[in-house]
Amino acid sequence: EPNAIPNRKCVRWLSSLDAPSYCKLREKIPSASNQALHLLTRLLRFDPKRRLTAEEALRHPFFASLHCEADEPTGCRIPSEPFEFERRRVDAPFF
Repeated sequence: EPNAIPNRKCVRWLSSLDAPSYCKLREKIPSASNQALHLLTRLLRFDPKRRLTAEEALRHPFFASLHCEADEPTGCRIPSEPFEFERRRVDAPFF
């Protein structure tokens, strides 16, 4: 899913690596249920836009027996402004 990477330099670097050897989860975890394997497949996606969120994962049928609406509080989104520093470029002389 290299299209998920906005940085072309990163795409070139990833493309230069040997192709990953994919394994079938069923072979690695033979005792896992189909629902568990489906959930893992959705959680292990490279592209974060295609990956399940925590809330989506909790609504997955795999967790149906554990679901208790009253015991699953959700909060509002954390504002991103306090984390704007993570988007700034840091130059080496800064250190």
